Amino acid sequence: MSPRRRALPLCIFHDQGNKPVQEARLAQLVDEHQIDLMILARYMQILSDDFCRPRPGCIINIHHSFLPSFKGANPIPRRTNAASS
Repeated sequence: MSPRRRALPLCIFHDQGNKPVQEARLAQLVDEHQIDLMILARYMQILSDDFCRPRPGCIINIHHSFLPSFKGANPIPRRTNAASS
């Protein structure tokens, strides 16, 4: 079932900058919505120990650094270019 049908909250962060402020905002949303599992897709940040420690086993952070062949900046375009070569 899609998130819309189940009324799951979706939060998109566009702000750049102060990581502790971003993590505080994310923590506030987690508490406010009583979130049991966070899936952070293209969040593009490594989460701090202070953020992760109180939430063991509750976070999936899909970060491009985990793509072993395409580490670093712009992994998707580089992967696409490699596939078309």
